[in-house]
Amino acid sequence: MDRQLLEPSRALARTFALPDDQLGELLSRPAEDVVRSLHGFRVGNIGLLLPEETVCELFHELAYCRLPNTSAALVGMANVRGDIIPLLDLNHLFGIPASEGVRWRFLVVGTGEKALGIRIEGVPTRLNLSAENKLKILPPLPEPIRPHVRACYRLDGIWVDWDIFAAARECAAQMRRAS
Repeated sequence: MDRQLLEPSRALARTFALPDDQLGELLSRPAEDVVRSLHGFRVGNIGLLLPEETVCELFHELAYCRLPNTSAALVGMANVRGDIIPLLDLNHLFGIPASEGVRWRFLVVGTGEKALGIRIEGVPTRLNLSAENKLKILPPLPEPIRPHVRACYRLDGIWVDWDIFAAARECAAQMRRAS
C-alpha cells in the first residue's frame, strides 16, 4: 500500500479521531477507572500530588532573600525568570521535622506571577493512579493540608491530591494576620 506523507502543517490542521472500536471502549469505561498521571513529591512521610498538566521546574540551587519578621514557613523570595515568587517550607508549615543532612531543592510550581516555590527533599516522581488506589476515608493529615485535599491514594505510601495554590493563599493570609 503506497501512502503519501502529508506536510506537517497540513497534518496538524486535520481533525484527530479514534477508530470507532477504540472510542466505544474508551467511552464505556467508568470515569473512576481511568488512570490519572500526577507529579508527586514527599514532605516527611506524606506524598503530595500535583496534576500532570501543572507546570513544575526543579532547581537544585536557587538564590533567595529571607524576609525579616516573617514566619519560618516562608523561606524567602526568589527571582525566577524575572518574577519574584515566594518560597515555602512545607515541613515547617505542616509541623513535620526535616531530615538532617538533606540537600534541599526547590520545586517551582506554576508560571509567572502565580508561581510559587516549595523546598523539598529528593526529586519529584510521576505516579499513575487509578480508582483501586483511591482511599475511601482520609488518613490523619496535618491541619494545613486538610481543607485543600481532593483525594488520597495508597501506592507505596499515602499520596494526597491537593490544591497547592489554595493552600498557599491560605498560608499567606495567615502570615498577614500574624504580622
